[in-house]
Amino acid sequence: MPSTTAETPFVGRIDELAALTDALPAGRSPRARLWLVGGEPGIGKTRLVRELTRVAERHHSVSWGQCWHEAGTPPYWPWTQVIRRLQGVDSGTELASLVVANVDAETTAATDRFELFDATAAELRRASRRGPLVVVLDDLHRADPPTLQLTRFLLAHLTDVELLVVATYRPDEAENRDDIAVDLAALRAGAQTLSLSGLDADGVSAIVGDELLGEGVWALTGGNPLFVEQVLRAGAQRTAPSAEPDGRALGAVLRRRLDTLEPSALDLLAALAVLGPGASAEPVAALMELPADALTALVADLRGAGLVDRDELRLSHPLIAETAAECVAPERLARLHFAAATFGANNGAPAAERAHHLSRAGVDHWRDAVASRREAAAVAAASFAHDDAAAHLARAVELVEGHPEAIVTHFEVMLELAVARERTSGTLVAEDTYRRALELAQRTGDPRLIGRAAARHGIAFFADTRAQLDRAADCRAALAALPAGEEALRARLLANLAAADPAAADRSLYADEAVALARTIGDPEALGMALVAQQLVDLGPSTLASRFRSSREVIALAEWCGEPDLAVRGRFLLKNALLEAGDVRELDAELLAQDRTVTEIGEARFARHSLWFRCMRAMLDGRAVEAEDLAGQCLAIAQDLRDPDGFGVYTGQYGVALWLQGRLAELEPVYLDLMHDEPDEPLWPAVVGWIALSEGRLDTARGLLDRFPPPSQLPQGMHT
Repeated sequence: MPSTTAETPFVGRIDELAALTDALPAGRSPRARLWLVGGEPGIGKTRLVRELTRVAERHHSVSWGQCWHEAGTPPYWPWTQVIRRLQGVDSGTELASLVVANVDAETTAATDRFELFDATAAELRRASRRGPLVVVLDDLHRADPPTLQLTRFLLAHLTDVELLVVATYRPDEAENRDDIAVDLAALRAGAQTLSLSGLDADGVSAIVGDELLGEGVWALTGGNPLFVEQVLRAGAQRTAPSAEPDGRALGAVLRRRLDTLEPSALDLLAALAVLGPGASAEPVAALMELPADALTALVADLRGAGLVDRDELRLSHPLIAETAAECVAPERLARLHFAAATFGANNGAPAAERAHHLSRAGVDHWRDAVASRREAAAVAAASFAHDDAAAHLARAVELVEGHPEAIVTHFEVMLELAVARERTSGTLVAEDTYRRALELAQRTGDPRLIGRAAARHGIAFFADTRAQLDRAADCRAALAALPAGEEALRARLLANLAAADPAAADRSLYADEAVALARTIGDPEALGMALVAQQLVDLGPSTLASRFRSSREVIALAEWCGEPDLAVRGRFLLKNALLEAGDVRELDAELLAQDRTVTEIGEARFARHSLWFRCMRAMLDGRAVEAEDLAGQCLAIAQDLRDPDGFGVYTGQYGVALWLQGRLAELEPVYLDLMHDEPDEPLWPAVVGWIALSEGRLDTARGLLDRFPPPSQLPQGMHT
């Protein structure tokens, strides 16, 4: 039997190591490249990359970033670790404070996403001037969505930098995470990949040092190197083969090993599992309530047993963390999490880290857990990491749901979750969550909370008809019950009512009253919403001049109150007006400004706005093929957001692109379907009539035009 204190031999991966070594930057073609190393737990992904870095360290600057999404770490945490290593610093949990000039703890959250990404790229570019870079992102399947989005940005923009990014990941676990599916697929598309399988019998025998014993161990473990190592450390001798070796076999082996440990040793493993990778001696000692010398001796014993990493204060594999957590009493694990949260609160730990621990600290601490989750969500949202914000708030909802006495808190968290889901996935996806928030508000009987739930966040003007009318009814009911002295909330409700009910006879009165109220009380956000609603009431040609003025005012108000959603709405309406006026020069300038705003926010629901107008701009220039491609991109985003307007917008854009190519008649069946589905929409019979006229079918064209009322009776809107 080999010594259990030595690292097992590196065998069976010579070809894979050669491929990675050949990919190291060597001045041949400076650019950022990505290699993905995939495989099941324990298959040797990290070991292979460690062997690579031993080679790379001779001529390259090597930095590691450990992904650890489970612990609610700050956004971009792996890249934060990488930048710290390149800068030679040991502290700093917010990436912006490390890469953006003149940013401190108070202003970090305000840094926009594009600025952060660009500053990170600049930092890597500066570091590459000292020599080629190798970055390891370990356990990429555990990354948060912002980390993957930043990785995509860096690989796309560092085309002049000698940089190799090597990422390990578990494909099966990655497939179970919908929140990273799109970004991970995009990374895979541009990456070289290595898929590791188990070692063969010869490889296992080389590790075991005995050919006959190696055959039995190989049959049990399937050639998984970690399984082999743990079987040997557990003292396995000749073992009956297993037809389907998997993680359960290893789990049983690990549990048997841990059951033989002293209670203090098992407690230390549990403390390291709670703290996760990257823990230092100080918090470990605090959780264990041990003096430094006793902790050092205990760690040394566990390193000798191969359970703690040889170089860092962390468990040697995530599976050991999982098994250690299972072997410790749940009450003890909860106390360790509470101790970790307390230590973090006293030492400036990020809100996400404290939230993670408090959420696992037991039912006695649920209020603190909910508060910390909300704080972590606010930090994430301020950094435009809306997926993280939604995850924190969803967990907060779970924590508060079992406490009916906290119904107001339940409402607050549910409303915040609805806003976060709207930002990540669009209005329709968030609809059910907004409904649940309204139901909670109604249960409180508080008209102010009901009004806030009905007003929601901001103002929307793209939703399905049923949802719009339901929202209008909610606003009317809330307005009827709202007490005096709530002018700002009243203005928001009136604005949303005007926007939500396109058929209301008194729609313009609601919008005008909202504008007047908001101006009187001096609320910039309410005024911006009211001005948007006022435009939506009448988008006809007669209001063009006033729409120019109000759009610019909305943008100014949004910038004044720091509300990016409102800025996007204002710029959208301004570009509509510019298109209508034919002012292409200013439209191009606005497109650049809109691109910057949308990039900062990083939300798909607004990203399509930029594509819409890019598509229209291509049409104006006669770039038909480009317009067709952009129309398809718009449709793809609309389908992801389940936007009912998406197909109608697509047929309009695609139709113009085909018309520019003399192919509009191909879409006539689609326009006929739309004409039948939306009989009150004048656009579709006009288009079908136009197609009939171009085909020489004059009677059909006349028949369709005869259905139109006089121009003075046409509804005033974007199409008339």
